[in-house]
Amino acid sequence: MQRRSVVVTAGVLAAGLVLGGGATAGAVTTEAYIGPGPHAVSRVADAGQRATTIGVDGVTLRDDGKALAAAPDGLARLARTAHAAGARSELLVSNFSETLGDFSPETGTALLADATNRDRVARALARTAQRDGFDGVQIDLESLREQDRPGLVAFIDAVRAAVRERLGPSARTSIAVMASTDRAGYRDTGYDLREIARRVDRVVLMTYDQHGP
Repeated sequence: MQRRSVVVTAGVLAAGLVLGGGATAGAVTTEAYIGPGPHAVSRVADAGQRATTIGVDGVTLRDDGKALAAAPDGLARLARTAHAAGARSELLVSNFSETLGDFSPETGTALLADATNRDRVARALARTAQRDGFDGVQIDLESLREQDRPGLVAFIDAVRAAVRERLGPSARTSIAVMASTDRAGYRDTGYDLREIARRVDRVVLMTYDQHGP
């Protein structure tokens, strides 16, 4: 099994640690996050000089979980800016609902419980990442439930296959995971950590103090 990386994040455009993995075993690298906005380009240009990877909070699911919502403008420019600054770029996909103003458990389940939806979204995500020049993708499905565990593992498989087909065999797939203080907490929020770790290149533990433990 390949050696995997674990990222400990500290919030939007703050440094995170990548432990292990990477080109040099034990090397410490950083990851930063940004969402499209009026100052996004300048922030990515600045962070890219310090971070190894820039995660762009770019696309969301439709509320019915059957497809991606329309992508915001400017994603390709953010990817180019990250590259110009010397960082890799990853496109994030999330179940954030504009209707709720929060992450939607129902949207997550609608996606993950249906193989057709999983495959359709995975292919659309890979196409968007290719079109806008990203190096990989990051799955950011939050507020999931225990019933979503097998579907999330299957979705990772679909995304990884689609991303490698579109972006090449070295393209990376990572996942952001809501932090918990015990194993039951991870199970209750839809994460089968053992199976996830076998499939992704990097696990991002959301340990910043915006929310959660």
